Amino acid sequence: VHEFCAMGVSSSFSVLLVFLWSTVCYFNSLYGDLVHDDVFAIIDNLDVRPSSSASQLFSNDFWGTPMTSNTSHKSYRPVCVLTFRLNYWLHELEPWGYHVVNVLLHSAVCVTVLYFCVRHVFGQLRPAVLTSLMFAAHPVHTEAVSGVVGRADVLSLLFFLAALLSYIRCVDGSIVSSTNASAMEADEDVILFPATRSVVLLAVTALCGTAAMLTKETGITVFGVCVAYDVFIACRRGIDRLWMVQDLAFLWKHGRPLIYRTAFLSFVVLLLLAFRLKMLHGHAPSFTDQENPAAFAEQISTRGLTYSYLYVFNVWLLLAPVTLSYDWALGSIPLVESITDVRNLATLVFIITLCSLCVRCLKLKSSYDAKVLTMGLSVLVIPFLPASNLFFRVGFVVAERVLYIPSLGFIILVVYGANCLCDVCENKRAVEQAITVALCLLILLLSWRTIARNVVWHDRESLFRYGLKPVPENAKVHYNYGNYLKDFGRKQEAAERFRQAIQLYPRHASACNNLGTVIDDEAEAEMLYRRALEISPNHARAHFNLGNLMSKKGDKKEAENLLRESVRLDPGYVDGWLNIASLLADEERYEEAFAVMKRAIELKPDRADSYNNMGAHLTKMGKQVVLCHTLPCSSD
Repeated sequence: VHEFCAMGVSSSFSVLLVFLWSTVCYFNSLYGDLVHDDVFAIIDNLDVRPSSSASQLFSNDFWGTPMTSNTSHKSYRPVCVLTFRLNYWLHELEPWGYHVVNVLLHSAVCVTVLYFCVRHVFGQLRPAVLTSLMFAAHPVHTEAVSGVVGRADVLSLLFFLAALLSYIRCVDGSIVSSTNASAMEADEDVILFPATRSVVLLAVTALCGTAAMLTKETGITVFGVCVAYDVFIACRRGIDRLWMVQDLAFLWKHGRPLIYRTAFLSFVVLLLLAFRLKMLHGHAPSFTDQENPAAFAEQISTRGLTYSYLYVFNVWLLLAPVTLSYDWALGSIPLVESITDVRNLATLVFIITLCSLCVRCLKLKSSYDAKVLTMGLSVLVIPFLPASNLFFRVGFVVAERVLYIPSLGFIILVVYGANCLCDVCENKRAVEQAITVALCLLILLLSWRTIARNVVWHDRESLFRYGLKPVPENAKVHYNYGNYLKDFGRKQEAAERFRQAIQLYPRHASACNNLGTVIDDEAEAEMLYRRALEISPNHARAHFNLGNLMSKKGDKKEAENLLRESVRLDPGYVDGWLNIASLLADEERYEEAFAVMKRAIELKPDRADSYNNMGAHLTKMGKQVVLCHTLPCSSD
């Protein structure tokens, strides 16, 4: 920070400009509610409450489910959950405070991007400011900033940049610049493989990288970016010389600093991966064709072609963020099932462009151009790899939030391309001014789109209602909107959304289940519940709803079996335990009902209806018990 401030008044003004611009772009998000995944990650997550043990969040997933549970999503992000917990401690579930933290973190990231670009990418203020402003205003970031759970991506990038900056400082300190061609032939004049400037900085890199991973899993990719920087920028001369002599003994003699640093980072990555695998407790996250249809395609060619096209689709979202959606699942992007599909042309163009950039990066003689291209490509590609389906299945088709880190690399490449355009023109100054004006207009356009997009994320209804416009063929979007309508008692409208979801995707088990809960025809409801269980035998809520219906029809035995199956599948489902207890009490099996009720209270001790029901059951048993518990009371 001291070095950055020492660059002059213009730099201080640039910092203020970037900070204010990034804040203004998301100012209207401050008044939004907790929507979509925020409900599960914050409102329903007991780990966010200070009343729960802080140690639990280190053994539970991002949503508050134990990592040992087979229902866990296996997303392990304790650092992000800690920030939610701090928010709750300050103002409980007031949405405004959560959004303030998100916007401030985004602004901090933008200022860090400015410093990173000035010092280690462009070396000039103008392109660095343009990059930072474009990053601050890009509409694809709205899901990460306006959606509170997107804090995982924002905070992870902050740690990501801290780790990368620390590593660059650790390496760059001993680089000797030289423009003399003859000096390139003498090892004593040019340091081919820079020594490690500080072991402490290397340790800071490891700590910040670990924090990035514990905030969002993709944060671990910073170590790959660090290695790319070391090999292709810091040690580029040494690698070029190694390529000329083609002798590994030369690498061992002169390149041991690079070998040691790479070995250290590899060791850290292996430790983190081992820890992450241990936290899975032998159970990998399970996804269905609803979340990622391409991963379940029967033909390998279909999977390969679709995955390749999805890379293009993600780049298109960065290039032209006109059509955005909070969900790109069922029906949004049809599978690429044939080599004759016209979308393969876009994939081909993308592959040729990416390969051309990589080859150009390797062949460039200019250290400046090589540095910018390397940083842009590595930050674009490497952080996206965990979402690429190359190593494991992911639980989404396209997710705009995962583009938060890669978008930085993309924007660096865009600004670099604009600079190259200036260099090839004769009237360089005039062209440079024209391109700067064009980029400023682009930033204004992106800012307008971001501010408009924030309105969509204001509350659940606007998010789900507007979600239908860009992807009307997405069954999941109809299903989510139906859930919102159901929660507010608009059953007829909810039924229409659920029916539309089933029409678009007949195997949508949850839509079948939820449709049964909003219709009055018990025969159709039973058929829907059984259809849901036929599609998904482990659907806990379908077992629960069908059990309640069977109890209402008088089939107590089947009802009990279904309800017990629902809590076996989801042991933390308190309503399931409560209904089992009520069923047992109706059959005068009071001792069993009492034991089940105790289980319900142990799971969620702050539910008043659990104590009320237990008191009623104890009264029927003829026992006098005083239940002492401090609860928020209501007039009911």
